Parts: sequence; C-alpha cells; structure tokens
Amino acid sequence: MNGAGYTVSYELIEDIVPKQYTGLFRENHGYIYNFNVSGKINVTGGNVYAGLICGRNLGTIKWSQTYYYGYYYDYMITNNYSSSCCGGLTGYNTGSINMVTNNVHIYSIGPKGQIAGLDTGTVENWFGYGILQP
Repeated sequence: MNGAGYTVSYELIEDIVPKQYTGLFRENHGYIYNFNVSGKINVTGGNVYAGLICGRNLGTIKWSQTYYYGYYYDYMITNNYSSSCCGGLTGYNTGSINMVTNNVHIYSIGPKGQIAGLDTGTVENWFGYGILQP
C-alpha cells in the first residue's frame, strides 16, 4: 500500500481478546510504504500486540512515520499488562522494517520498543524520538 505521504489519524480504545493484534491494520502481510499514522491505542487485555501501524508485521514497512495524537506529552500507546507487547509502529515484527521514524510516547508494563514491541525480523535505519515508560 502506498500511502502517498498522507497521514491517517485515529483513536482505538476497545476490549481486546487475548492473543490479538491491534493497530490501524491488525496484520500486515504485504508492503506498506510512504505512510504516516497519528493515533492512540489503549490496550485493555493481556497477550496483545499493539502498534500504531499494525499489531503484527509479517511483510515490509518502509519510509513511514508515527506521530502523536493530541498533546505531545500524552502517551499514545498505553498498556498495563505484562503479557502484552507495544511498539511505535508494530507490536510484533517478523518481517522487515526500514527507514522509519517513531514520534510517539509509549507507557507499557510489558515489552516495548520504539519501532516494535517484540522483534524477530529485521529493523534497519530507524529513528525513535518517543519516550518509553516505565
């Protein structure tokens, strides 16, 4: 999917069943590039993978950015479950991520990362400006 440089904004607060992927896209099996996302996610259950672009990336994300939604000092992804993973772009990466930027703050008791909460794929050439807490 070519985002043509546009920004999509959304807020997602939902009851998420265990072992669920959540984000603008639940899973990416293709090619997302030149895409910007401004969003907010509140994880409401355990065993969840959350990211602003996708919950799980099995494909490729390239030349994309995430931005804060609302106030700069707000947390854009919040998680109070130790069994959930949160990342600025994706919660779980098994694919390829290259030339991306994360500008959102993440509050997560569980695993967290600027780009991916859990990464077993490839992440290269990235910048992370968001705050990770605690």
